[in-house]
Amino acid sequence: MTRKPDRTNDTKKAGKMSTAFLRVIGVLFLTMFFATAAVLLLPGVFGIRSYYVVSGSMEPQIPTGSMIYVKDCDPEGLKEGDIIAFTLGNSVVTHRVTENDPSTEELTTKGDANPLEDMRKVSYSDVIGVYAFHLPYMGAAGAFFSTFYGRLLLVLIGGIGVLLLSYTGSKMP
Repeated sequence: MTRKPDRTNDTKKAGKMSTAFLRVIGVLFLTMFFATAAVLLLPGVFGIRSYYVVSGSMEPQIPTGSMIYVKDCDPEGLKEGDIIAFTLGNSVVTHRVTENDPSTEELTTKGDANPLEDMRKVSYSDVIGVYAFHLPYMGAAGAFFSTFYGRLLLVLIGGIGVLLLSYTGSKMP
């Protein structure tokens, strides 16, 4: 008499492996959600704003594609060498201060990679803030996650992570 192989152990192993896989995916999704939310939202709690760098005028200090973070400042206190963000028409520009003239309330600026100073002086009223730090390669992601569809995707990523962990019976990290 021959016995049929016992497949219940194989089925249990496969079930445990798929549960573990789903748990790992859930943790990864939640990690992506919290990391992205922290990069986008946490600086704002401290009054720091973020911008996406689209040109190479400040390379190599600030590479194209970076996300820069800018904090409020008193333009009169800016000195030569400070990196600032300012409005120029509908754009935000990040350049280095080469001169500050409090009598005219204007700054002379220059991009590190540019051979000459900027032709237009920067009025104190156009200064957004002084450079705090940057994250290379994060600009495009930051720009996308600042849109409606980016935020929707971020919420979906977090929701899927929670659902996967709930489905596997895991406690939230």
